[in-house]
Amino acid sequence: MNVNLYWTYGVTCLYYLRFFLAYKAFIINILKPVSNTFLLKFNRGYSTTITTLVSSSGKLNIEPKIVYSNADTQKLAVLNDNKNLAGVYRWVNLLNQKSYIGSSINLSRRLRDYYTISFLEIESKKNNSMIYKALLKYGYSSFRLEILEHCDGEIVIEREQYYLNTLNPEYNILKIAGSLKGFKHSEATIERMRKTQLENKRIRTFTPLHAPSFFL
Repeated sequence: MNVNLYWTYGVTCLYYLRFFLAYKAFIINILKPVSNTFLLKFNRGYSTTITTLVSSSGKLNIEPKIVYSNADTQKLAVLNDNKNLAGVYRWVNLLNQKSYIGSSINLSRRLRDYYTISFLEIESKKNNSMIYKALLKYGYSSFRLEILEHCDGEIVIEREQYYLNTLNPEYNILKIAGSLKGFKHSEATIERMRKTQLENKRIRTFTPLHAPSFFL
């Protein structure tokens, strides 16, 4: 081979190398945002599809079915929208982001209790409830109310436990769903709760720090 042929091969190799590096940079720029936030959807056969965002910090954020940004001015909507519906709800303090998770087979009736000042005053003393005390202290306008999901009344306690495990709300003194209702879980329900909790722990570990290298 002569010098010109070697030169041609060399130039060709450099050209393809530059093309490969440029293509690699292009792919990385596309996939890197995906590594920062993973979108995981769990369709569990209930009334809604639960969407969970896993941020780069590893914190799970649930996308509620309904959000009432001002629990004070939207009181009527809260009570009308959830009449005779079972589901899981969350109160979120807009000032400090602390939250409380609960559930009911009749959300409208349960939430009406929260809007009754005399009920809050009596129950906060009887049960030392942090959420009741917080509502009395900060007022409804300082809270956002979220309906995390509507579901069948037979599984509402189980679904509440899922969110307690997932979000670890600060105002919930007890972390066992139904513990203040005198509710006794069946062995099957307890087993499903255990599996849900284990699944949640697995999801928490699947953060960008543990992501496959092709996402980085």
